Amino acid sequence: MKPHEFFQKFSNTPLDDRMKLVDVNNLGLMTLSDIYQRVHELEDKMRPDVIERDKLISYADKFWSDLLNK
Repeated sequence: MKPHEFFQKFSNTPLDDRMKLVDVNNLGLMTLSDIYQRVHELEDKMRPDVIERDKLISYADKFWSDLLNK
């Protein structure tokens, strides 16, 4: 499941169900709300790297495009 799919499903989950426990193997028991919070934190930490990655790919794409148009 992609993160945006998770966030969409979470937003459609009834509030009572968000507090039910989920066994997350080596992390132990977490509620769905705990999982949401952690995924959200991870997304925030990854965002700068994703932005940098996309910029670098864009520069490479422009290079190849310019090379082909010579």
